[in-house]
Amino acid sequence: MVIKIHQAKGQFPGAIIASLSIPWGNSKGDKDIGGYHLIWPRDMAEAAESLLIAGDNEGAVSAFKFLMATQESDGHWFQNLWLDGRSYWSGIQMDETAFPIILAYRLLSKNL
Repeated sequence: MVIKIHQAKGQFPGAIIASLSIPWGNSKGDKDIGGYHLIWPRDMAEAAESLLIAGDNEGAVSAFKFLMATQESDGHWFQNLWLDGRSYWSGIQMDETAFPIILAYRLLSKNL
């Protein structure tokens, strides 16, 4: 499953990056290390929900545990994160916080 390829193993279990690629070309240079190879909580929550729908409860719960470990004390998640939980961009987007909450509801509704 393509989503499982994007899910970290080992030191940061459960983390799901948005993409294995880094945009490049006319608008991106070699020194621009940000992009979709980071964790975007919104995208990660959607990927975890896909795992849940596919029957991979363990993968979905593992992703949720990573999200819980990287949630800020006031309840939000940063716009995007490195695998170790450090923020890349420290902006706050409502959808980056809302989607993990929806994932929590989906897991709770399945008693996970």
